[in-house]
Amino acid sequence: MVLTSGAKSEILDTVKAIFTKGGIGISSTAEASSDTGLFGGGTTIDSCDADPSTWTEEGDGGAPTLNEETGEFYEGTGCFNLPSTFSSGSSGWYRTISSANYTGDKLVMWFYITDAGELATSTDAVKITLGTGGFTNYNEYYFSYSNFSNGWNSLLLDADTIDASGGTGADLTDVDRLKLTVRLTATQSTNDMRMDYWRYYEPNTLGVTDAQNALVVATGTNYFKTTHSISVLEANGLDIVESGDTDGTTLLSRQTFATVSKGNSTALQIDKYYYID
Repeated sequence: MVLTSGAKSEILDTVKAIFTKGGIGISSTAEASSDTGLFGGGTTIDSCDADPSTWTEEGDGGAPTLNEETGEFYEGTGCFNLPSTFSSGSSGWYRTISSANYTGDKLVMWFYITDAGELATSTDAVKITLGTGGFTNYNEYYFSYSNFSNGWNSLLLDADTIDASGGTGADLTDVDRLKLTVRLTATQSTNDMRMDYWRYYEPNTLGVTDAQNALVVATGTNYFKTTHSISVLEANGLDIVESGDTDGTTLLSRQTFATVSKGNSTALQIDKYYYID
């Protein structure tokens, strides 16, 4: 049977209408059509939209405060200000979190500093600590001062890649304590430092909620094209390894590709073509 051009166009339009949403995947290239995490994985640890009293300050750190000023938070409806009065040079904030298994996971958060030049010039200028039952047994993850710029910085760690530990180390199957430590050379007042949107991604779920979008779909001769547009504000600091299209419920198409490291303030567009012969 030979299809006329009109029939081809009708088939293309019918199929095109099914493709409504698209997502990107991180960390793994495992091929599994049942892996619906491509369209919204990730678990929020703290959105930083309410109740900063869940965090306790230590060292030079002051009590966190809620910042709901438009343009000053990164995600959601607010962030937490992290004031610090310079003395010892080390400021910390910690809290108890819901126990979870972080084995193989990626943990991500947003950290803001007005003047990155006021961070200590060390490989552990900023440090995230995961603990089990307190901080007697803990793992530390370092972020060098050279990686920071003024403004919002995306901090991404691999829970299995540890820079230092104490006691017997955190039990990654039972992480229930979290701490942010910042080494500074000057006082940080009011909203000079902030944190926002702590979350983690489980192995092979591959999804990042803030990088899924309604698809832009265009038709050409004998094909239609889906476009994934990932803005400068989405998925920064993450390694992108695949994209997929869906009807909003079912995964319809999935493609893996060589890792693309999504840097801060970098837009990314992925175009995919579906042809009919």
